[in-house]
Amino acid sequence: MLMTYIHNMAKADIRKLLRPVKDGLLTENTMFHMNTQNFSVDHVIVPISITDFLKELDPEWLRWIHKAPGDGDLEERRYAPHANFDYHGDHVDSDVILDYVTGMDKQQKRALLNLIREGVLTDECFINISTHVGPERVQVPMGRVVDAMRIIQEGEQDLQKEKPTFLKIFTMKHYSSASFENHYRADLKVRSLTAARYTMPIWYTILFSLMTLATFASHIWSQVTNFEGLQEALSMALPTVILVLSSLLIGMLLYFNIYMVGFLCCCENNFSNHLVTKDLDYSALYVHFCELNKFQYRIYCVKGLQFILLWYTMLLAAYAHEHDLNIYPALVCVLTNGFGLMLFARMAEFFRRCRKTRDRTAIAAR
Repeated sequence: MLMTYIHNMAKADIRKLLRPVKDGLLTENTMFHMNTQNFSVDHVIVPISITDFLKELDPEWLRWIHKAPGDGDLEERRYAPHANFDYHGDHVDSDVILDYVTGMDKQQKRALLNLIREGVLTDECFINISTHVGPERVQVPMGRVVDAMRIIQEGEQDLQKEKPTFLKIFTMKHYSSASFENHYRADLKVRSLTAARYTMPIWYTILFSLMTLATFASHIWSQVTNFEGLQEALSMALPTVILVLSSLLIGMLLYFNIYMVGFLCCCENNFSNHLVTKDLDYSALYVHFCELNKFQYRIYCVKGLQFILLWYTMLLAAYAHEHDLNIYPALVCVLTNGFGLMLFARMAEFFRRCRKTRDRTAIAAR
Protein backbone atom coordinates (compact mmCIF):
# COMPACT_ATOMS: atom_id res chain seq x y z
CA MET A 1 0.00 0.00 0.00
CA LEU A 2 2.79 2.43 0.91
CA MET A 3 4.69 1.68 -2.30
CA THR A 4 1.55 2.33 -4.34
CA TYR A 5 1.05 5.60 -2.48
CA ILE A 6 4.63 6.74 -3.23
CA HIS A 7 4.44 5.77 -6.90
CA ASN A 8 1.24 7.80 -7.31
CA MET A 9 2.51 10.93 -5.58
CA ALA A 10 2.54 14.12 -7.62
CA LYS A 11 5.89 15.71 -8.42
CA ALA A 12 4.99 18.79 -6.39
CA ASP A 13 4.37 16.63 -3.29
CA ILE A 14 7.65 14.73 -3.76
CA ARG A 15 9.53 18.00 -4.22
CA LYS A 16 8.01 19.34 -0.99
CA LEU A 17 9.16 16.25 0.91
CA LEU A 18 12.69 16.25 -0.49
CA ARG A 19 13.35 20.00 -0.28
CA PRO A 20 14.83 19.79 3.28
CA VAL A 21 17.03 16.89 2.09
CA LYS A 22 18.20 18.96 -0.86
CA ASP A 23 19.08 21.81 1.52
CA GLY A 24 21.12 19.48 3.73
CA LEU A 25 18.75 19.74 6.71
CA LEU A 26 17.74 16.06 6.78
CA THR A 27 19.80 12.92 6.23
CA GLU A 28 19.05 9.45 4.88
CA ASN A 29 18.26 8.11 8.36
CA THR A 30 15.39 10.54 8.90
CA MET A 31 12.00 8.83 9.07
CA PHE A 32 9.06 10.17 7.10
CA HIS A 33 5.66 9.32 8.62
CA MET A 34 3.59 8.85 5.48
CA ASN A 35 -0.18 9.11 5.71
CA THR A 36 -1.78 6.71 3.24
CA GLN A 37 -5.24 8.21 3.73
CA ASN A 38 -5.76 8.45 -0.04
CA PHE A 39 -5.69 4.67 -0.22
CA SER A 40 -7.11 3.60 3.16
CA VAL A 41 -10.15 4.65 5.11
CA ASP A 42 -8.21 3.84 8.31
CA HIS A 43 -5.66 6.65 7.77
CA VAL A 44 -2.68 4.32 8.26
CA ILE A 45 0.55 6.13 9.22
CA VAL A 46 3.61 4.23 7.98
CA PRO A 47 7.19 5.32 8.83
CA ILE A 48 9.78 5.07 6.05
CA SER A 49 13.38 6.28 5.93
CA ILE A 50 14.50 8.75 3.27
CA THR A 51 16.83 6.07 1.86
CA ASP A 52 13.95 3.64 1.30
CA PHE A 53 11.76 6.47 0.05
CA LEU A 54 14.33 7.39 -2.62
CA LYS A 55 14.66 3.76 -3.73
CA GLU A 56 11.00 3.85 -4.77
CA LEU A 57 11.45 7.01 -6.85
CA ASP A 58 12.98 7.58 -10.25
CA PRO A 59 16.77 8.18 -10.36
CA GLU A 60 16.09 11.76 -11.48
CA TRP A 61 15.11 12.67 -7.91
CA LEU A 62 18.50 11.53 -6.62
CA ARG A 63 20.18 13.69 -9.27
CA TRP A 64 17.93 16.60 -8.26
CA ILE A 65 19.09 16.32 -4.65
CA HIS A 66 22.76 16.22 -5.69
CA LYS A 67 22.48 19.59 -7.44
CA ALA A 68 22.15 21.37 -4.10
CA PRO A 69 24.73 22.04 -1.39
CA GLY A 70 24.59 19.55 1.45
CA ASP A 71 26.89 17.45 3.54
CA GLY A 72 28.07 15.22 0.73
CA ASP A 73 26.63 12.92 -1.88
CA LEU A 74 23.68 10.89 -0.66
CA GLU A 75 25.07 7.68 -2.15
CA GLU A 76 28.39 8.25 -0.35
CA ARG A 77 26.63 8.96 2.94
CA ARG A 78 24.52 5.87 2.61
CA TYR A 79 27.49 3.49 2.70
CA ALA A 80 29.85 5.50 4.90
CA PRO A 81 31.08 3.79 8.08
CA HIS A 82 28.79 4.39 11.04
CA ALA A 83 31.81 5.15 13.24
CA ASN A 84 32.37 8.41 11.39
CA PHE A 85 28.99 9.67 12.53
CA ASP A 86 28.35 11.27 15.88
CA TYR A 87 24.75 11.71 16.92
CA HIS A 88 25.15 14.27 19.69
CA GLY A 89 21.45 14.61 20.42
CA ASP A 90 20.83 16.84 23.43
CA HIS A 91 24.54 17.46 24.05
CA VAL A 92 24.73 20.19 21.41
CA ASP A 93 24.85 23.66 22.96
CA SER A 94 21.70 25.76 22.54
CA ASP A 95 23.69 28.69 21.14
CA VAL A 96 24.93 26.46 18.30
CA ILE A 97 21.36 25.56 17.40
CA LEU A 98 20.24 29.20 17.64
CA ASP A 99 23.06 30.31 15.34
CA TYR A 100 22.21 27.58 12.86
CA VAL A 101 18.49 28.37 12.83
CA THR A 102 19.27 32.08 12.46
CA GLY A 103 21.37 31.27 9.38
CA MET A 104 18.58 29.30 7.71
CA ASP A 105 16.75 31.16 4.96
CA LYS A 106 12.97 31.47 4.96
CA GLN A 107 12.53 28.76 2.30
CA GLN A 108 14.38 26.21 4.45
CA LYS A 109 12.39 27.10 7.57
CA ARG A 110 9.13 26.98 5.65
CA ALA A 111 9.90 23.61 4.06
CA LEU A 112 10.84 22.11 7.43
CA LEU A 113 7.86 23.48 9.37
CA ASN A 114 5.39 22.51 6.65
CA LEU A 115 6.48 18.86 6.94
CA ILE A 116 6.04 19.08 10.72
CA ARG A 117 2.63 20.69 10.27
CA GLU A 118 1.55 17.83 8.02
CA GLY A 119 2.83 15.22 10.48
CA VAL A 120 5.50 13.84 8.12
CA LEU A 121 8.31 14.84 10.52
CA THR A 122 7.75 14.20 14.24
CA ASP A 123 9.50 14.92 17.52
CA GLU A 124 11.45 11.66 17.06
CA CYS A 125 13.23 13.01 13.97
CA PHE A 126 16.60 14.74 13.89
CA ILE A 127 17.90 17.67 11.88
CA ASN A 128 21.41 17.79 10.44
CA ILE A 129 23.63 20.70 11.58
CA SER A 130 25.51 20.94 8.30
CA THR A 131 27.62 23.94 9.40
CA HIS A 132 29.51 21.78 11.91
CA VAL A 133 33.24 21.46 11.08
CA GLY A 134 34.70 18.02 11.70
CA PRO A 135 34.54 14.37 10.64
CA GLU A 136 31.29 13.78 12.53
CA ARG A 137 27.79 14.54 11.40
CA VAL A 138 26.02 16.43 14.15
CA GLN A 139 22.28 15.95 14.53
CA VAL A 140 19.88 17.46 17.05
CA PRO A 141 16.27 16.53 17.90
CA MET A 142 13.56 18.30 15.97
CA GLY A 143 12.04 19.60 19.21
CA ARG A 144 15.14 21.65 20.02
CA VAL A 145 15.10 23.20 16.55
CA VAL A 146 11.45 24.20 16.98
CA ASP A 147 12.26 25.67 20.40
CA ALA A 148 15.09 27.70 18.83
CA MET A 149 12.69 29.07 16.22
CA ARG A 150 10.27 30.01 18.98
CA ILE A 151 13.02 31.85 20.92
CA ILE A 152 14.03 33.79 17.81
CA GLN A 153 10.40 34.73 17.15
CA GLU A 154 9.93 35.92 20.73
CA GLY A 155 12.95 38.17 20.30
CA GLU A 156 11.43 39.61 17.13
CA GLN A 157 8.18 40.21 19.01
CA ASP A 158 10.03 42.14 21.72
CA LEU A 159 11.59 44.34 19.04
CA GLN A 160 8.16 44.84 17.47
CA LYS A 161 6.74 46.07 20.79
CA GLU A 162 9.39 48.79 21.00
CA LYS A 163 8.62 50.18 17.55
CA PRO A 164 6.55 53.38 17.30
CA THR A 165 3.05 53.06 15.88
CA PHE A 166 3.99 54.62 12.53
CA LEU A 167 6.82 52.12 12.04
CA LYS A 168 4.51 49.24 13.01
CA ILE A 169 2.06 50.33 10.31
CA PHE A 170 4.87 50.77 7.78
CA THR A 171 6.20 47.23 8.39
CA MET A 172 2.79 45.61 8.78
CA LYS A 173 2.20 42.40 6.80
CA HIS A 174 -0.42 39.72 6.29
CA TYR A 175 0.13 36.08 7.29
CA SER A 176 -1.36 33.29 5.21
CA SER A 177 -3.61 30.73 6.88
CA ALA A 178 -2.60 27.08 7.20
CA SER A 179 -4.16 23.71 7.94
CA PHE A 180 -3.17 21.96 11.18
CA GLU A 181 -5.35 18.86 10.91
CA ASN A 182 -2.37 16.47 10.93
CA HIS A 183 -0.01 18.47 13.11
CA TYR A 184 -1.00 16.54 16.27
CA ARG A 185 0.99 13.51 15.00
CA ALA A 186 4.24 15.46 15.24
CA ASP A 187 3.85 16.27 18.96
CA LEU A 188 5.45 19.64 18.20
CA LYS A 189 3.67 22.96 18.69
CA VAL A 190 4.36 24.91 15.52
CA ARG A 191 1.07 26.74 15.03
CA SER A 192 2.33 29.96 16.58
CA LEU A 193 5.50 30.02 14.45
CA THR A 194 5.29 32.54 11.63
CA ALA A 195 8.31 31.15 9.75
CA ALA A 196 6.08 28.57 8.04
CA ARG A 197 3.56 31.16 6.84
CA TYR A 198 3.70 33.13 3.63
CA THR A 199 3.68 36.86 4.17
CA MET A 200 2.68 39.88 2.13
CA PRO A 201 3.24 43.54 3.09
CA ILE A 202 0.04 45.42 3.71
CA TRP A 203 1.13 47.99 1.12
CA TYR A 204 0.12 45.60 -1.65
CA THR A 205 -3.44 45.66 -0.32
CA ILE A 206 -3.49 49.44 0.11
CA LEU A 207 -1.92 50.25 -3.26
CA PHE A 208 -4.11 47.75 -5.13
CA SER A 209 -7.21 49.34 -3.60
CA LEU A 210 -5.97 52.82 -4.51
CA MET A 211 -5.23 51.74 -8.09
CA THR A 212 -8.75 50.32 -8.46
CA LEU A 213 -10.35 53.45 -7.03
CA ALA A 214 -8.17 55.63 -9.27
CA THR A 215 -9.32 53.61 -12.29
CA PHE A 216 -12.93 54.16 -11.26
CA ALA A 217 -12.38 57.91 -10.70
CA SER A 218 -10.53 58.43 -13.99
CA HIS A 219 -13.30 56.54 -15.81
CA ILE A 220 -15.85 59.04 -14.44
CA TRP A 221 -13.49 61.91 -15.32
CA SER A 222 -13.14 60.61 -18.88
CA GLN A 223 -16.87 60.27 -19.42
CA VAL A 224 -17.60 63.74 -18.01
CA THR A 225 -15.04 65.48 -20.23
CA ASN A 226 -15.12 63.37 -23.40
CA PHE A 227 -18.66 61.98 -23.73
CA GLU A 228 -19.97 64.85 -25.86
CA GLY A 229 -16.86 64.77 -28.04
CA LEU A 230 -17.31 61.05 -28.60
CA GLN A 231 -20.94 61.58 -29.59
CA GLU A 232 -19.89 64.16 -32.18
CA ALA A 233 -17.09 61.99 -33.58
CA LEU A 234 -19.01 58.70 -33.48
CA SER A 235 -22.63 57.69 -33.91
CA MET A 236 -25.04 58.63 -31.14
CA ALA A 237 -25.47 55.04 -29.85
CA LEU A 238 -21.83 53.86 -29.83
CA PRO A 239 -20.56 56.15 -27.00
CA THR A 240 -23.49 55.00 -24.86
CA VAL A 241 -22.62 51.35 -25.50
CA ILE A 242 -18.96 52.04 -24.63
CA LEU A 243 -20.04 53.84 -21.45
CA VAL A 244 -22.29 50.97 -20.34
CA LEU A 245 -19.74 48.22 -21.07
CA SER A 246 -16.78 50.04 -19.49
CA SER A 247 -18.84 50.93 -16.42
CA LEU A 248 -19.92 47.30 -16.09
CA LEU A 249 -16.31 46.07 -16.28
CA ILE A 250 -15.07 48.60 -13.71
CA GLY A 251 -18.03 47.80 -11.45
CA MET A 252 -17.11 44.10 -11.57
CA LEU A 253 -13.49 44.97 -10.76
CA LEU A 254 -14.64 47.02 -7.76
CA TYR A 255 -16.82 44.12 -6.57
CA PHE A 256 -13.93 41.63 -6.66
CA ASN A 257 -11.65 44.20 -5.04
CA ILE A 258 -13.98 44.70 -2.07
CA TYR A 259 -14.17 40.98 -1.29
CA MET A 260 -10.45 40.34 -1.73
CA VAL A 261 -9.43 43.31 0.41
CA GLY A 262 -11.99 42.27 3.02
CA PHE A 263 -10.50 38.77 3.05
CA LEU A 264 -6.98 40.16 3.53
CA CYS A 265 -8.18 42.31 6.43
CA CYS A 266 -9.46 39.11 8.11
CA CYS A 267 -6.03 37.45 7.80
CA GLU A 268 -3.65 37.52 10.74
CA ASN A 269 -1.04 40.27 10.85
CA ASN A 270 1.87 41.48 12.97
CA PHE A 271 0.46 44.85 14.04
CA SER A 272 -1.11 43.75 17.33
CA ASN A 273 1.93 41.57 18.11
CA HIS A 274 -0.31 38.56 18.68
CA LEU A 275 0.92 37.08 15.37
CA VAL A 276 -0.77 33.77 14.53
CA THR A 277 -3.16 32.61 17.25
CA LYS A 278 -6.22 30.43 17.60
CA ASP A 279 -8.43 33.37 18.54
CA LEU A 280 -11.11 34.09 15.95
CA ASP A 281 -13.20 37.19 15.45
CA TYR A 282 -16.87 36.28 15.08
CA SER A 283 -18.09 39.76 14.22
CA ALA A 284 -20.51 40.13 11.32
CA LEU A 285 -17.84 41.62 9.03
CA TYR A 286 -15.38 38.83 9.79
CA VAL A 287 -17.95 36.09 9.18
CA HIS A 288 -18.86 37.71 5.84
CA PHE A 289 -15.32 38.16 4.49
CA CYS A 290 -13.32 35.39 6.22
CA GLU A 291 -13.82 32.91 3.38
CA LEU A 292 -13.22 33.50 -0.32
CA ASN A 293 -15.28 31.14 -2.48
CA LYS A 294 -14.16 30.07 -5.96
CA PHE A 295 -10.91 31.93 -5.39
CA GLN A 296 -9.23 30.60 -8.54
CA TYR A 297 -12.06 31.90 -10.73
CA ARG A 298 -11.90 35.24 -8.93
CA ILE A 299 -8.18 35.50 -9.63
CA TYR A 300 -8.70 34.77 -13.33
CA CYS A 301 -11.60 37.23 -13.51
CA VAL A 302 -9.62 40.08 -11.92
CA LYS A 303 -6.64 39.51 -14.20
CA GLY A 304 -8.93 39.31 -17.23
CA LEU A 305 -10.79 42.50 -16.28
CA GLN A 306 -7.55 44.39 -15.70
CA PHE A 307 -6.14 43.18 -19.03
CA ILE A 308 -9.29 44.18 -20.96
CA LEU A 309 -9.48 47.59 -19.27
CA LEU A 310 -5.78 48.17 -19.93
CA TRP A 311 -6.19 47.71 -23.68
CA TYR A 312 -9.48 49.62 -23.73
CA THR A 313 -7.92 52.65 -22.05
CA MET A 314 -4.85 52.48 -24.31
CA LEU A 315 -7.09 52.59 -27.39
CA LEU A 316 -9.15 55.36 -25.78
CA ALA A 317 -5.99 57.40 -25.13
CA ALA A 318 -4.88 56.99 -28.75
CA TYR A 319 -8.35 57.98 -30.02
CA ALA A 320 -8.49 61.01 -27.70
CA HIS A 321 -5.08 62.15 -28.95
CA GLU A 322 -6.12 61.89 -32.61
CA HIS A 323 -9.39 63.80 -32.09
CA ASP A 324 -8.15 66.51 -29.70
CA LEU A 325 -10.07 65.15 -26.70
CA ASN A 326 -8.90 65.12 -23.08
CA ILE A 327 -6.20 62.44 -23.04
CA TYR A 328 -5.29 62.60 -19.35
CA PRO A 329 -8.16 60.48 -17.92
CA ALA A 330 -7.30 57.63 -20.28
CA LEU A 331 -3.60 57.88 -19.40
CA VAL A 332 -4.44 57.69 -15.69
CA CYS A 333 -6.53 54.57 -16.40
CA VAL A 334 -3.62 52.98 -18.28
CA LEU A 335 -1.17 53.66 -15.45
CA THR A 336 -3.48 52.54 -12.64
CA ASN A 337 -4.47 49.37 -14.49
CA GLY A 338 -0.86 48.52 -15.27
CA PHE A 339 0.29 48.99 -11.69
CA GLY A 340 -2.78 47.18 -10.38
CA LEU A 341 -2.05 44.19 -12.62
CA MET A 342 1.52 43.95 -11.28
CA LEU A 343 0.41 44.26 -7.67
CA PHE A 344 -2.31 41.66 -8.07
CA ALA A 345 0.17 39.08 -9.36
CA ARG A 346 1.77 39.06 -5.89
CA MET A 347 -1.62 39.04 -4.17
CA ALA A 348 -2.77 36.05 -6.24
CA GLU A 349 0.26 34.06 -5.07
CA PHE A 350 -0.64 34.88 -1.46
CA PHE A 351 -4.22 33.68 -1.99
CA ARG A 352 -2.98 30.35 -3.38
CA ARG A 353 -0.92 29.77 -0.22
CA CYS A 354 -3.87 30.11 2.15
CA ARG A 355 -5.75 27.19 3.69
CA LYS A 356 -8.09 25.47 1.25
CA THR A 357 -11.66 24.56 2.21
CA ARG A 358 -14.77 23.17 0.49
CA ASP A 359 -13.01 20.65 -1.76
CA ARG A 360 -10.13 23.11 -2.30
CA THR A 361 -12.37 25.61 -4.11
CA ALA A 362 -12.38 28.19 -1.30
CA ILE A 363 -9.78 29.63 1.05
CA ALA A 364 -10.07 30.61 4.71
CA ALA A 365 -8.48 33.68 6.26
CA ARG A 366 -7.41 31.76 9.40
